[in-house]
Amino acid sequence: MQKIIIHMLLNSEEEAVYEQIKEILKKQTALKMQDLSFSPMRPYAKIADYAELAISLRIQEDQLDDLKSFLASYWQGEDEEDIETDQIMADLFDPHVYYMNLQVL
Repeated sequence: MQKIIIHMLLNSEEEAVYEQIKEILKKQTALKMQDLSFSPMRPYAKIADYAELAISLRIQEDQLDDLKSFLASYWQGEDEEDIETDQIMADLFDPHVYYMNLQVL
C-alpha cells in the first residue's frame, strides 16, 4: 500500500462544492482507496473566493496510475512521487478543482 497526499485548490469556497468533491471521491470504489480522509476546507489566502483542502488515502501500488488518470488527464513534475496539475494543463475530475499536487509517501 502507498500513502497518498493530495493538496487541492478549489475555485469556490462553497460548502456544497466541498461536499461534492468528497462524494465523488468516496464513490470511486473501483480504485479501492483505503483510509480516505479529508481536511476541513479553508479559504485560500492568495486568491479571493478560492478554498484549499488536503486529502489523504492509501492505495495499492498497481492502482496509482488509475488514480492519477481518474483525477486528471495530465500531470507534470520531475519526480513521479511529487506531481501537479491544474485546469490549464489538464481535464480534471471536477470543474471546481483548480489545482492539485499529488505526493506519494
